[in-house]
Amino acid sequence: MRNVKPFTILISSICCALASLGWQLATDHSQERIANRISDNLSKALHALEIESARILDSSQPVKWSELTGSHFLMDSLQVIAWSDHEFLPDVRQMRTDFKLKLIRNSSGDFLLRKQISGPSGFLISVLPLYKKYPIVNRYLTPQINPLIFEKFNVRILDPLATDGLKINFEGQTLFVIDMLDSNGKDMISLSLALLALIFFILSVIHFLRRLHKQRKYQTVFLLAASIFILLRLVMLQLNFPGSWYETKIFSPQAFASSSFNASMGDLFLNALVVMMLCGYVLLTYSKWPIIKRILKTRTIIRWACTLLFLLLSIFSFLYPFLFIETIFNNSSISLDITQSLSFDVIRVLAFISITFGVISSFFFTHIFIRIAKALSPMYWRFSVALLVASVLFVSYFKIESRDYWITLAVALPFILLVYFTKISSSLNRITYVTFLYLFFATAAFATQGALSIQRFIIEKRVDSQFKFASGYLIDRDVLAEYLLNESIRKIPGDAFIQTRLASPFLSKSAVRQKVKQIYLNSYFDRYDVKIYLYNSSKEPYDDQTQVSLSVLESELSNSTNETEYTGLYFVRSQGVKTGKRYFTTIPIIRFEQIIGYVALDLRLKNYTAECLSGTISR
Repeated sequence: MRNVKPFTILISSICCALASLGWQLATDHSQERIANRISDNLSKALHALEIESARILDSSQPVKWSELTGSHFLMDSLQVIAWSDHEFLPDVRQMRTDFKLKLIRNSSGDFLLRKQISGPSGFLISVLPLYKKYPIVNRYLTPQINPLIFEKFNVRILDPLATDGLKINFEGQTLFVIDMLDSNGKDMISLSLALLALIFFILSVIHFLRRLHKQRKYQTVFLLAASIFILLRLVMLQLNFPGSWYETKIFSPQAFASSSFNASMGDLFLNALVVMMLCGYVLLTYSKWPIIKRILKTRTIIRWACTLLFLLLSIFSFLYPFLFIETIFNNSSISLDITQSLSFDVIRVLAFISITFGVISSFFFTHIFIRIAKALSPMYWRFSVALLVASVLFVSYFKIESRDYWITLAVALPFILLVYFTKISSSLNRITYVTFLYLFFATAAFATQGALSIQRFIIEKRVDSQFKFASGYLIDRDVLAEYLLNESIRKIPGDAFIQTRLASPFLSKSAVRQKVKQIYLNSYFDRYDVKIYLYNSSKEPYDDQTQVSLSVLESELSNSTNETEYTGLYFVRSQGVKTGKRYFTTIPIIRFEQIIGYVALDLRLKNYTAECLSGTISR
């Protein structure tokens, strides 16, 4: 490789990139042909269903349902009048809406429904199975795809709104989307060619930069390397490479994503690796940079200002691994606390490696900046003043940004003072026992920052999750409870037993409460303290168990701010966590078109639940 010219390697990289692009285009074109073939098969199957549907709806000729090859159901409102197949009957609620063709996905599989109106309340449903599943799967009963439509192609059916995949259209309507499952081999070929192009490009860049390095143009090498690798990473992110070529959790934003530049854990790892390599080169060559030599020869005031600048940069460099931990905690569910879990998957391992790269990069730059600041200010008092001002500027920065970086400042200051007042940092020039002592102190400092940071974010995450849980469970609305209560509100007025009990002055009303509680309020409401009030047509209490006036309750609770989307149901907003949820509704009982009484339901989340959760949050 030494005799190979960088231009030759660059040409090889371009050829591999073009080959990868050509293979990808050929693969996409092949998939489009498969999608068109599936669309044609689907059109033929739907046309066959349409012919049979016309025979069924043609009243002049009676049809023999047993002779039909397709699956048809003749409906009158919600009743099935006739059918040709009994393997799959769609849910009646899914057929009441207006549609012509619709995809239905449930536990039985994926089906296309075709609806035709056959009268004022009648309609014909034709079912085209796409993918059948069985409750029990064994070697005799296995999920199967419709071979008349998909032939032998290995595909996965997705919703019509899916963004990834090939759309299957019929008469201008997207019925569903398919994902080719047998294209991984083709993607791997394209990915391999793209990786070769990337490797050849990096090798050509290294060969080119080595020539500049031998010419002692260290500063130029760093600037060019930083520009090229940053541009390369931007291109990779723009093309979603290699995530769009090969599906893996490493480059999936579902596992981790903090920004467009760190769109996945794999991207964070690569970015940290590039920064570490650049920092390593700076560490080896910074003393020979022309700009550093000019800074060391500046005058007193400028030297002090440069000292302040480099000390501020050293503190920010110390902050670098802290940002890794903060980003991972805030943008993923990855646990960095090894006391919580001892299982290490690929994503978690990459997270720890990325943090390690961040720590190494931080150490390199912190060492460089402290060494330069020490050379600029050999006098203790000037260095101390500069460090104090740098600390104030750092605090002002994170206060303005509404951040909390006190941990970094508390750990960085002792480390900077240790390096300045001792000769321990010069041990990196030649490896001695002092070098290991220096690395030990640096490791201890970064480990302390990491441990305190993880502890802080774990506490913050725990408190935040407790507040979210308490807010959703105790304060925010209970959607399921509202739905169930609305069902009870619709059913209770038509109960003949309740009507008879409330209309008769001689019958006990306690049986009404018992039936409402046992029949119309299911076990979900066991978490609520339920009070049932009964009133007559004049809104007066029926018995001693109802001591609250209905008019008082309605005036306190039934206002516009408490209304839910369900008529007659009110959600009473609590003032805090300890109060809990509360729902109230008044149900008029009508008999012979006259109101004979009212059933009022007052539900409050049980006190012990609210107290337990609020106590957990306070701890």
